[in-house]
Amino acid sequence: MKKAIVFLVVLLSASLGFAQHTFRNLEEVIAFSESSNLDLVIANIRSTQAKKLESTSKLGIVDPVISLPGSFTHNTNLPVTLLPAEIFGGEPGTNVELRTGVPFTTNFSQTLDLKLVNPGGWLDYKLARISSDITTANGELSRKMLHENLADTYYTIVSLNKQLASTQENLTSADSVYRVTRNKYTSGQVSQQDLNNAEVNRLNTEKSRQQIGYLLEDAYLTLKLLCNIPEGESVTVDELPTDLTQQTLPAVEISQLTLRTELLNQEYALKSYQRSKSTLLPSLSGYAGNSFQLNNQEFQPFTGDWINSNYVGLRLNFNLPTSNSLASVQRTKFEYEIASKEVEKVEMTASIEAQRLRNGYDEAFDELELAARIRDLNADSYRKNLNLYQAGLLGVETLLNSYEAMVNATYAANSAEIALQLAHAKILINNEFD
Repeated sequence: MKKAIVFLVVLLSASLGFAQHTFRNLEEVIAFSESSNLDLVIANIRSTQAKKLESTSKLGIVDPVISLPGSFTHNTNLPVTLLPAEIFGGEPGTNVELRTGVPFTTNFSQTLDLKLVNPGGWLDYKLARISSDITTANGELSRKMLHENLADTYYTIVSLNKQLASTQENLTSADSVYRVTRNKYTSGQVSQQDLNNAEVNRLNTEKSRQQIGYLLEDAYLTLKLLCNIPEGESVTVDELPTDLTQQTLPAVEISQLTLRTELLNQEYALKSYQRSKSTLLPSLSGYAGNSFQLNNQEFQPFTGDWINSNYVGLRLNFNLPTSNSLASVQRTKFEYEIASKEVEKVEMTASIEAQRLRNGYDEAFDELELAARIRDLNADSYRKNLNLYQAGLLGVETLLNSYEAMVNATYAANSAEIALQLAHAKILINNEFD
């Protein structure tokens, strides 16, 4: 019966599409996120959209305007013109009413207007092109930030896994100390206080294990958010062993991605400034058109003698300065000055950031070497103190102090090892987006 229930659960999980993701290293996490992260998908859509806008902005250079109006008019009451009656042989001094025009008129016309000289249209096209490049660069910045966040989260999980494994070993040691102390208490060799201290030590270790478990669960949820993995799917990080003794400091390159982005922002601000000034410049247009008109005394909208007319010409447009146009010029001028200062700031900080990555790696490397030696020494001291305690040559307080020192040294060594791996990963990510 139990086997049948297990089989049904497995079958149900498969039918619901239950997925399990296991990552062996950071590269696998990053590769998975490239297709699953919705922020990257959105960035790709925006990049495509910007390229389309760049293509369509070329039409704005000539800015074609085509118009094809048509009309049919029934003049129900024709206008009246007063003429001297004597023209028609009438009495001088009197007037004759004469209705002029035709009752039915049909008109069709077509016109085309093209910009021959259009400074604003050229600058709009250049702005669209730069905007497309900025969108692409911002997408790369988002990818770099995502990779850095993934590295932080991934190595947090690796660190917590190591801490959890160490805490489990520490819990075994704490149980052993408690059992030895309880046996000594039963035989009257130690006091109730010593037994309480041993039990408190064991409970504190159990508490640490629970806390690490909650932190690990939260880190996995963060990883799911970064990779856009549904909450119901399983994610496991099973880091493959890494020989850190064979790991060397990679060459740290000065990242140009942020600088390129700021240079594009500066160029965009400059073109925006030029575009705002171009509104004060004249533009020259060429236009041409023709029309067809039909006049009928009876209701015949499309039959009769059509009258054709054609025209061509040039149009010169001047825009007088307004408060809004002058304010736009000043605003874009200051925005360009700000963008130029941002470029200077990035140029100064790029090499500093590269040096910080080098220093971070060197610091983590030295810290790991010292932390490993301290861990080994404290572990050796604890083992010797445990033997002395079992032989009745050492008090429980000294033993618990050495236990706590061993635990802290183990945690510090684990953290130092992960810090070195993270520093190495950050340098590789920096070089990837150079």
